[in-house]
Amino acid sequence: MDLILLYGPPAAGKLTVAKALSELSGYKVFHNQLSIDLALELFEFGTKEFEELSETIRSKVFEISARGKEGKLIFTFCYAHPIDLPYLDKIIGQFEKYGSKVYFYQLLCDKDILLKRVSEPSRSEHKKIQSADKLNQIISKYDLFTPAPGKGSFLIDTGINSPQESARLIFEDINRKNSDAENR
Repeated sequence: MDLILLYGPPAAGKLTVAKALSELSGYKVFHNQLSIDLALELFEFGTKEFEELSETIRSKVFEISARGKEGKLIFTFCYAHPIDLPYLDKIIGQFEKYGSKVYFYQLLCDKDILLKRVSEPSRSEHKKIQSADKLNQIISKYDLFTPAPGKGSFLIDTGINSPQESARLIFEDINRKNSDAENR
């Protein structure tokens, strides 16, 4: 099973685009908040136990998915440059070990749009950041806008593209890449 990794800052629309892509393609969605929400039920954010549980869940899902022969898995992630590069390399290794591919899509929009979106009610369904002040703190602390280097990321501006249009762009890009690979 191949992995489609959608990454970008909080409120860039990763989960919304992932759901639209799933509807369009039938791909399964494993968004990062699933492991975070479960870990938060048991441990305080940022503790060793929290990090270990969240990472163990993700790693196991990736391992089992990568062994699968058919289909694609969509994973959403808030990438902080450059500190998350080793984590991305670990994910890639888990999939390539089984001959699977990883496709990178960076979802971005203007900071003003992020700050407006962060307080939308849909974000309360999961334990997502919901305050502009908290988002500003995170943006000032981490580089969430630099593309993951060497990963062949396809950039999509979710400020000008709807979730459905973003999903269509991703789906077409994956089909093109697969077609190109088959024609080699």
